[in-house]
Amino acid sequence: MKRLLVTIAILPFFIFLSPLFSFSNQNGAGDFKISTQNLTVLISRNGEIKEMWIGKDKINKPLKAFTVISGSHTEGDPIIKKLEKGGVELTRTLINDSLQASCILTERFLPQAGSIRWEIKISGKGKSWGSMINTIFRYPASKNTKFWTTWGGPQFDRAIVDSNLLQRLIPAPLVPDSKRDEWGQPVSAYEWSDPLIPMPFTNSTFYYGAPPVTYENPRIAYIPIQHNLICIPMCTMLEEKDNTGLTVALSPEDNIIDMDMKTKEDGSISFERLHNRISEESTVSFSLDLVAGQSDWRQSLQWISHRYPDYFNPEIPDALKFAGTGAYSNMDTSFDTEKMKNMAFSVNWQASFDFPYMGMFLPPINPNEKWKSYGGNETSAEEMNEYAGNMKKRGFYVFNYFNVTEFGTNFKFPQPHESGLSDSCLWKNCNDFLYERMPGSLLLVPDEMRLNRAYYSKTKNGGPYYTWGDGIVTDCGDPAYKDFLLAQAQRHISRIPNSFGICIDRMDWLRFFNEKANDGVSWFNGKPVRSLNTSWKQLLDSLGSLMHGANKAILVNDLVKRVDLMKHVDGFFDEYAYAGSPLNETAFLSLNKPAMCWTSGASDIRKTGVDDFFQKYLYLGVFPMCPFPGNDHSIKPDPEIDKWYIDYGPLMIAMKGRKWILEPHVISVKNNLAKANLFSIPKGFYIPVVYGKKGVANAMVTFKNVGGGKIKFCQVYSPGKKEPAIIEFTANRDNITVNVPIERGCGIVVVNK
Repeated sequence: MKRLLVTIAILPFFIFLSPLFSFSNQNGAGDFKISTQNLTVLISRNGEIKEMWIGKDKINKPLKAFTVISGSHTEGDPIIKKLEKGGVELTRTLINDSLQASCILTERFLPQAGSIRWEIKISGKGKSWGSMINTIFRYPASKNTKFWTTWGGPQFDRAIVDSNLLQRLIPAPLVPDSKRDEWGQPVSAYEWSDPLIPMPFTNSTFYYGAPPVTYENPRIAYIPIQHNLICIPMCTMLEEKDNTGLTVALSPEDNIIDMDMKTKEDGSISFERLHNRISEESTVSFSLDLVAGQSDWRQSLQWISHRYPDYFNPEIPDALKFAGTGAYSNMDTSFDTEKMKNMAFSVNWQASFDFPYMGMFLPPINPNEKWKSYGGNETSAEEMNEYAGNMKKRGFYVFNYFNVTEFGTNFKFPQPHESGLSDSCLWKNCNDFLYERMPGSLLLVPDEMRLNRAYYSKTKNGGPYYTWGDGIVTDCGDPAYKDFLLAQAQRHISRIPNSFGICIDRMDWLRFFNEKANDGVSWFNGKPVRSLNTSWKQLLDSLGSLMHGANKAILVNDLVKRVDLMKHVDGFFDEYAYAGSPLNETAFLSLNKPAMCWTSGASDIRKTGVDDFFQKYLYLGVFPMCPFPGNDHSIKPDPEIDKWYIDYGPLMIAMKGRKWILEPHVISVKNNLAKANLFSIPKGFYIPVVYGKKGVANAMVTFKNVGGGKIKFCQVYSPGKKEPAIIEFTANRDNITVNVPIERGCGIVVVNK
């Protein structure tokens, strides 16, 4: 009840006074109507939504929606139950003849504060089995209907899309489709496209976070550069003429193992949940909400981020203080502090390779006792803490390297002869340590899996997945390995107090399954398994409590971009954002969290130009890596590069502490002469006005004074200028208008309240 009251307070336009429930007998069918403010749905006796009415004007939509389990059919009549507070429950028995299996499907439709909630529960009968669980919507799309989701990029055919729209979608110079990279992939796949532009429906398949693993195409060493990814399981249909929008929002609390979202040009949408186990022992539960609002994608993001705050807010209250440009460097402190501050530098994800081998980040020895690091130097926990303290005094934050899916260096399989080390020294040999202490953590390659595209040549069927430094892939759901990781975290807390936390690498392995284990909920290729997604969630429940209890933050390299994996995560250090699509996904995941994104080298900046590079980051409220001394496989210092960062330094510094403002229709640019976004910052508002059209000297921007309060003055920051200039503003009630000077395509407005 307490959470419900909070939700009502922060979502005034979704409030309803009393849910309405009524039965209607249409054509003798005994259908049911359920209503909340601005939304009414008509439900059949078979659990199918047949029709809905949206908005204050009750605009009729002949939308159809229903849930099916692939290969199954209903047996007998449904059991219907009226619920308190205006809901209805329908229970059906489903039979899958080909699998000789059955289950009970129970669906509830419940009026909520600002939504109609659809709950789905599936209980197995007899033997365990699995099949695709598909919730299908058939939205009556017209040629004017727009579709939006949290995509890596809008889906469109640039050969036929309107040229003006194409320029809005891809403001940088277009790359010919014929141009290929060193791996033979089209370079256009890495183009950044504006993710905030709704588009017409297309025939598309979107993957939730990453494509699912299959034996035929496991995609080992997966990199999330695809535009057809979604990071939050939701979508919105927008009707500009009526100023209405309908959002379908799946719960991040659901145990979704894998999921595809498929759309069609006619307005069809299907959420295809994969690899959930149907059994007597564990009920499969899903829920989604239908939310009516205005014709603005912002409102859908606002609803879901307020409904599920644990997935969108950092657990460290002041985590946004970490925001700034980042580095992935060693423990060298011989750098110009003021120069780095002028580049908005904030975080070093420490890449000293100080561990003796992957996974053994802090050996179980005395804090002042040294070990030989993988990087070749001798170090100790005491020295690591001293470095973090030095950086802290300069005003910077150190995050130590952590990894929960990889272990060892030059790992041997099968198990070699024991080295003869005593129990207290067992940690010195990665083979002895894993085989003796946590053999169940070893993730083995199924015999059926095709490895013709395996990235690491040592990876063989029946053996481990090999990875960087000839380490191997591990399952953090193994109890002994989980305990080992938590012990490492506790050692980090006690021995490196000057560090601000850890940054976890290589989430890409979470796509896989451990076929030698059983998590009780996953089903892959006809058998019970353990999903590494499940392993991660269970580990993070414990790791989050441990780290946050010590006021330590958790950052992640989000190679699998799923919001349900980001509970307990305080921020992001995205290794592939320079590829375009990952930047958009990380931006949506970090609405209220700090996000730093990788810059692999000067080529990332030069390929579309300095201004294009920085302005897409400013537009989305995300910070790039900066040219820091000692950066590993990332951008290095250089006089020309340094100048670019110093030119944009004041614009990025002003962005620190930003949070997305998600009120509907909150900002606009007259005649679309530039792009603009709106963020809150501690002093007021941060408004990036970017990608100004060629020859544009000024852009008229109107925004809402969200939250009220007196505006003291407005400033504009321009590239290459150290100090901002004061600009005039006019107020018409809560609407504020500023005429923004555009230089090098942009002007960053800071509103001081």
